[in-house]
Amino acid sequence: MRGMIERFLTAYGTRTLLSRQDGKNSVVWALIQSRKSISQRNANKRISPLGEILGDTYLFICTVNCGADVGDTLENSDGILYELRQVEKVMYKSEPIYLWGLCVQKGGGKSWDSQ
Repeated sequence: MRGMIERFLTAYGTRTLLSRQDGKNSVVWALIQSRKSISQRNANKRISPLGEILGDTYLFICTVNCGADVGDTLENSDGILYELRQVEKVMYKSEPIYLWGLCVQKGGGKSWDSQ
């Protein structure tokens, strides 16, 4: 089952840069999908004086051995950054087969995050 999930992610996932809190970076195959439809997102759009407030949560699915954990950052091929807020192992017959999680889009440019 685990091999089937890994083949699925390689075929249909996106190459994603995983930046872990321990300073290690790796490229993983993952799915990152908005949990809201376009119509729901437009209905709940919030604008502040500084621009749109990003509040959507995104579903994250990756191989079980990718090493992702809460607080890590994902960067997709378009350069969009996501922060992992929840990560859980999905089990099948007492074997972990993939990681499931929720993340939020990080706002602003990289200069806001730099120190």
